[in-house]
Amino acid sequence: MEQQIKDINNEFIKRTNDFVLENSVKQTEIILNNTIEIVQEGIDKGLNKYNKDINNIEEDITDLESEINSVNFSVLLTGSDKKELLKLKVDLKNKIIKRDLTIKNKEKVIEKEFKDDFINKSRNRSETISELETGSSASESMEAEASSVNNKVLGTTLIEMVKNWVDIGDSKVRNSHVIADNRYQYNPIPVNSFFQVGNSLLRYARDLGGDISQIIRCRCQNVYTIIRKKINNS
Repeated sequence: MEQQIKDINNEFIKRTNDFVLENSVKQTEIILNNTIEIVQEGIDKGLNKYNKDINNIEEDITDLESEINSVNFSVLLTGSDKKELLKLKVDLKNKIIKRDLTIKNKEKVIEKEFKDDFINKSRNRSETISELETGSSASESMEAEASSVNNKVLGTTLIEMVKNWVDIGDSKVRNSHVIADNRYQYNPIPVNSFFQVGNSLLRYARDLGGDISQIIRCRCQNVYTIIRKKINNS
């Protein structure tokens, strides 16, 4: 009997450890994919801004060309008219130069102004997302494994699984998680029950069904324990 219980416990630990190892690879892929997507999103936004500027310049060029073309050259122009016409042509030339330079340099400008900034910001965001997704998956797997063992009957022994909430124990732990640790660390609840954590009911740490304020960057763990109860088969 003892050996059967040990085998169940060892299999539970092995399967959850295998899952965490598998998901560490997935976490790296998530970070990379999210980083690429967010960087590209930032670059696209920057390009859209420059394209908008270019379109505005194009409109100015069109307006200047219309003004120049509207001049009636059959009429003898006065000195002030000639100055005004010259000014329009100079403005037109400058606008064209500005447009061409903007078009030519926008890719380099975008890369210089946005790429490094977005890589840094998106990496932080990607790591947060991947940590949450992977951590949630690992916790969900442990909960599922514990549930599969729960209520097993071995001879005259009923196997029940209970769980605790344990925080990491440093100064960065949010207050609601400290309260959960105090409430559940030495008072386990049945495996299929919910922890009251702040404003959320969570099945496990980083449960995606909870409020984001209670699961983002959560480093708490759930500890599962086998409880053995004697049953009467008569």
